[in-house]
Amino acid sequence: IVLELVECSLADLLRQTFDDLQWEYRDSPIELVIDDQLAGQTWRADIHRLGQVLRNVLDNALAASANTNSTRIDARLTDVMIDGQVYLRVEIRDYGAGIPKDAIAQLFDPFFTTKPSGTGLGMAICKRIVAAHGGRITAENATDEGAVVRIDLPVEPVRNPNSV
Repeated sequence: IVLELVECSLADLLRQTFDDLQWEYRDSPIELVIDDQLAGQTWRADIHRLGQVLRNVLDNALAASANTNSTRIDARLTDVMIDGQVYLRVEIRDYGAGIPKDAIAQLFDPFFTTKPSGTGLGMAICKRIVAAHGGRITAENATDEGAVVRIDLPVEPVRNPNSV
């Protein structure tokens, strides 16, 4: 995968991607709540490919939440230290039924799907795109309800207007 890296705000990319998806779920009053602990920072990423990852993950979260009483999906942007390197973490959590336990290990395998009409390529493609950025993507069930997807990208901030 060839990446076209540009400076971007991942919080803005999350909002835009969610807004683009909302028309498909217009009968579900679900909102995206973003906890941006890195407000004001921009990052170098391929916004089209990373947008594809966020679209897939958010689409799965919306689908999982659509037939529940859930009214929100949470997203958190923060930085974490992994093996001595700073990573940007994008964490997306829904409040749906969660991932079937027997599916978690295969979730990123090509042609594996839990959806009746799914191709099984969405999460596999996400894994390849995140890996092309030098990162990793994981998924697990939340402790109480729903699922959590974490995307860790080893990028340095391009600019932080809040720093001196």
